[in-house]
Amino acid sequence: MFYKDDLQALHAARNFVASGMQSIFLQDGNSLIIKPEEMVRILEHIKQAFPRVERITSSARSHTIARISDENLAKIARAGLNRIHIGMESGSDAVLKKIRKGTDKKTQVLAGQNVKRAGMELSEYYMPGLGGKSLSEDNAVETADALNQINPDFIRIRTLALPDGTPLTDQSGHDPL
Repeated sequence: MFYKDDLQALHAARNFVASGMQSIFLQDGNSLIIKPEEMVRILEHIKQAFPRVERITSSARSHTIARISDENLAKIARAGLNRIHIGMESGSDAVLKKIRKGTDKKTQVLAGQNVKRAGMELSEYYMPGLGGKSLSEDNAVETADALNQINPDFIRIRTLALPDGTPLTDQSGHDPL
């Protein structure tokens, strides 16, 4: 008897095999939180188990990457991680503070530059409109500056949709997003 999750896993495995088993995405919002030597061990195991894999991708947070040494990031890249996705959301410190992102522009830039220096592809995600009307210009200008300093391989735009009742849609009379 198959359960819904079992069928989804079976379909995912079939698609992986049908597509040539060339791309793996490490599922987690911040997999680089794992100690670098453990990440290298995981990547080496993946490469051994799936020798035809050409791309191993992961998401990571900028404040995590900024704390990893250049040497360790280079080891991770050599072990097979070759693309990282970072949800920058904004390069504006005012916006980042407002949304409680837990990072700032300087850290975003440092992390992006570290990834590029390690030889990995970088995909940065930006959310126009984040910060509301009052911060829209600052959001655009500061994000463009941060992205120019980083020079990522991909810039991905994500739309912003906020359901009523969330902290970002503050109903108390403050500037809503």
